[in-house]
Amino acid sequence: MRELKRKFLSHRNLNPLKFRFRLWRDQIGEKFRCDPAVGGPPRPVGTPPDSGVPSGKGDSARAKRVPIWFFILLAGISIFSSCARAPLPPPEISKPPMGTRSDITHTVGPGETCWRISQMYNVPIAAILRANDLTSSSVLKMGQKLLIPQATRPKPIVNLYPSSKWRYIIVHHSATGSGNALSVHNAHIHKGWDRGAGYHFVIDRGASNKRDGQIEMTPRWIKQQDGAHCKASGMNEKGIGVCLIGNFDKQHVTHRQFESLLELVNKLRRYYHIPIKNIIAHGHVEGAATQCPGKKFPWAKFQEELLGAEITKH
Repeated sequence: MRELKRKFLSHRNLNPLKFRFRLWRDQIGEKFRCDPAVGGPPRPVGTPPDSGVPSGKGDSARAKRVPIWFFILLAGISIFSSCARAPLPPPEISKPPMGTRSDITHTVGPGETCWRISQMYNVPIAAILRANDLTSSSVLKMGQKLLIPQATRPKPIVNLYPSSKWRYIIVHHSATGSGNALSVHNAHIHKGWDRGAGYHFVIDRGASNKRDGQIEMTPRWIKQQDGAHCKASGMNEKGIGVCLIGNFDKQHVTHRQFESLLELVNKLRRYYHIPIKNIIAHGHVEGAATQCPGKKFPWAKFQEELLGAEITKH
């Protein structure tokens, strides 16, 4: 205790950092002593000197304190080496890119051309022609199977044509459990409608080789022809007909169908300046005696989403 008190009194007027280093030095110096007579490395206290010099006062006289710069250097080396040994963070493993490509079989729908199919799957026209032994003059037929090499997930191709005739958008369901634009086209041809599918757009449900939520244009839209989807209030001449595949008296709209419908309707109404009040369910058209697009269609939610999109835009 006397020894510690003496050291404290001798160092109390020092800078705190110097005091700490000196105290550390004294503790190390007490544990290890250098024998100048032999000139060898430090030896533990209590080890008899190899030179035979008597212990006692001579020992204390020979004890050399380690200079303070030695501890500063030692601390720096320790910090540097600990940093050098710090483990490096593991390298980030790159995730596979979205839209992984693969070979697929595509069934040609109404009004589809090689150009539209190439845009849909992000594949060059030349690659599609080469994979199917076609030439640039080849004409595609509805229902024809095509190999699409290294195709991405299909994206909607919605062409917009300058026109002042479109003032309404009418939403329908197909009232069938499955199908696509081709099956709708064939059904309407069977009814005697020479132009085929009476709608301008069809939104698929994930069956008949089509992706859930995939948007298909029909020849009526490509040729900007009147619809054959709603006679009431003359909507065939002024209303864009959009049909979702499904029977929504018994089924629910899939999430992807709902999202695709919102995307399509917002795109059309903004381009043609159609007010939200003119986006109508088939059954809500004055004079239409039907429940289309079905009792389970979430019309209130659909209108709410449209209004939300309009508020966000402004």
